[in-house]
Amino acid sequence: MEVNNTVLRIPQRIERIASYIPEGARLVDVGTDHALLPIHALTHGSVVHAVASDLREGPLQAAAHHIRQAGLEGRIETRLGSGLTTVTPGEVDTAVVAGMGGAVITDILQSSPAVVARLKRLILQPMGGARRVREYLLQHGLSICHEEVFLQQEKFYVLIVAEPIGITIRRCNGDRETVRATADAAVRAMANAAVRGTATGTDGDTVSDYELFSESTLDREMALEFGPRLLRYPTSVARHYIEMERNRWDTSSRELDKSTRPDAQVRAENLLRKIRWVDEWLKECSGDGKGSPDGCEGGGK
Repeated sequence: MEVNNTVLRIPQRIERIASYIPEGARLVDVGTDHALLPIHALTHGSVVHAVASDLREGPLQAAAHHIRQAGLEGRIETRLGSGLTTVTPGEVDTAVVAGMGGAVITDILQSSPAVVARLKRLILQPMGGARRVREYLLQHGLSICHEEVFLQQEKFYVLIVAEPIGITIRRCNGDRETVRATADAAVRAMANAAVRGTATGTDGDTVSDYELFSESTLDREMALEFGPRLLRYPTSVARHYIEMERNRWDTSSRELDKSTRPDAQVRAENLLRKIRWVDEWLKECSGDGKGSPDGCEGGGK
């Protein structure tokens, strides 16, 4: 069947997310809306099959229409249902959960542990609440292999790509062949990771996502807040995003100084501690704006 790839205009955000879908993936797109992501993934990559899943009938009907327009009826299925409940364990190996709050994404993952356990890659794009997502990944033995912040129409978007502990998947930029550990080794690694927070890096070596941020409770808190890889390898956009958050905290702390609420002073002091940490981190940043590993590995206390 000939694919019509000129029908739809794909937003930059969708293109960015789709760029981390591995070749040969069996994909589920949760909250697919109009199925723009799976359509783009199949017309611009080597995705084998995709499930376009949504909780609402209206968007799913629009998705089916767009899939027909693109000539992809045989390669993209539409399914009505909540989260990852529309697929069975092992049916897909890559899941995209994007455009939802961090709490909602976490609930989706927690509600389908058997499906998550068989995934090789999760591509998550929370609209706020990214810390909740990182906490889930850390607690469930999933390694962050890539994080980034990108800007579209004056809005920041956080993107998190995660893989299971003990399995080295194709590197996030697509230049590594898949290597799978034995099932027993993977299970042991996942169990240990939940305690230690260790992770298999994209180069195959065992590293810790949070190892460089373990000197203090505040270090770990900030790594969960902004992402260990964003802090270690910041781009100019990521630095701008973190500065914006720092300024928002500063405004909130000034408002709390005027408040008569009993907890206002404690909350203001907590914000000031975080602001000082970010200020110190920004001073230490020596990267070239391209996400290089140089500089920015920790902040102040």
